[in-house]
Amino acid sequence: MKNQKGFTLVELMVVIAIIGIITAIAIPYYNNYKKTACDQAAITDLYNVKAAVQKYLTDMTLKGTTVVSDVPTAVTAVLLPANVGLYGYPGPTKKCSVAISGSGSVITSKTSQGTDQGVKGWSLDMSGGKGPLAVSTNSNGEPTRKNNDNENDNKNEND
Repeated sequence: MKNQKGFTLVELMVVIAIIGIITAIAIPYYNNYKKTACDQAAITDLYNVKAAVQKYLTDMTLKGTTVVSDVPTAVTAVLLPANVGLYGYPGPTKKCSVAISGSGSVITSKTSQGTDQGVKGWSLDMSGGKGPLAVSTNSNGEPTRKNNDNENDNKNEND
């Protein structure tokens, strides 16, 4: 009986406790990593749409004899389901549930699996605006741009 080999119960419990502690630390970091990756996917999708719109405008210009600069029409054409992939835009990232919508020359990208720090999506103005800008949603679920000037105006109106 003196030559029996193996681990004692205390040694096994210590190892299990260490694994539990490491897991408790690693899981929140992994979840934040996934949320950040989905945020980046939403921003990347905006830039993919921008490149597709530019390609669409170039293609339309090459087909005709005049320069085409109708950005809202190009945004609508690129986002049509029949045109997804036609101008290099592969569609929204499915793994992160990214939703792309266009209104005029402004494209909005939202992800339901991104960070939960008040930012609901991003907006990119195709007609030379800054981008991508963080947006939040109103009571109807429609995206609205975050703008410090608007917040200050609202505070002044309430005073």
